[in-house]
Amino acid sequence: MGTYVKNIKNPTQNNLRDSITSTITSTTTNNKDRTKPPKPVANRDHFESLWKLYPNKKGKESAWNSYKQSIRDGATDDEIKQGINKYLAEIKAKQTPKRYIKHGQTWFKQKGWQDEYDITPEAPVNGRKTVQRETLPDWAQDNSINQPAKTSKPTVSPEEIQRQFEKLKTIKGDKQCKEQEP
Repeated sequence: MGTYVKNIKNPTQNNLRDSITSTITSTTTNNKDRTKPPKPVANRDHFESLWKLYPNKKGKESAWNSYKQSIRDGATDDEIKQGINKYLAEIKAKQTPKRYIKHGQTWFKQKGWQDEYDITPEAPVNGRKTVQRETLPDWAQDNSINQPAKTSKPTVSPEEIQRQFEKLKTIKGDKQCKEQEP
């Protein structure tokens, strides 16, 4: 349409062009008049109250930055608080050791409040708490523990040594007797 000459013999083309221009103009001016709702602002005091609830307090500043971004994206303090409480319930139910609890910065950065948590307790075996032990790979295991230690003491008893000695004497004595025979 922009390639037509100004002196158009067909007036409908000219009217069509004017209506498109007026439609575009009216939609752009209407969008500018609309007011956007203000973005929520993160409050440091609210973050501090949530941080007190979280069990593994590592990476506070990084967690604060993730919290601010999440609040801007529409997350609420109540939603985050409920997520922390659910995570705490799972930790308690599973009896998770402290070393396996996510650092605060990781939990906030990964938006842990959006996760689903399993709060069913681990079933004990024979009334005992199950303990899983980590094992080293074969190449890293010290096999010298399974082998008997080398000592300077003989493993043969003194009586056995005496018997062997007597046996050697008799063999040597028999040889000497055979050598003396003509």
